[in-house]
Amino acid sequence: MRTNFFLVMLVACAALTSCTSDAAPATTIPPRMAKNHGRSDRIRAAAAFTSRYASSPFAGWKVRAEAAGPLCNVLVIRTPIVMEGAMVDAMHHGDGEYEIDDGGVQRFYLEETFRGVAYRDGSDRIWTYGAVKEAEVEELEPCH
Repeated sequence: MRTNFFLVMLVACAALTSCTSDAAPATTIPPRMAKNHGRSDRIRAAAAFTSRYASSPFAGWKVRAEAAGPLCNVLVIRTPIVMEGAMVDAMHHGDGEYEIDDGGVQRFYLEETFRGVAYRDGSDRIWTYGAVKEAEVEELEPCH
């Protein structure tokens, strides 16, 4: 019964952006899967993400990921190609030929405890998922 209460509270909290913190992503990833990452862990995770795409069928897209924001908890993915919404959705969810890792970018950003992900293409169009807003992306500084 206690576990069910926890899951209900986690789902309710995930719907509110005020529940978002550095330690918990703003969605319902099972607690056993979530890692407790800090700034340097997320910076390394973004670099590993970039490496995986560089050695994938998407190498020509020149996908680059970086941790950004004061807590380094936003995953920013950039590519010089111009994308369509359906392409971004497929990449995010790991659908069909857009799947690099099981579960796509969505699974990656949740497991690595990013609070959200922002995609930016060659036309400077932005798509966001999780607890990050498009207006906020312009202000985010990359973490080093």
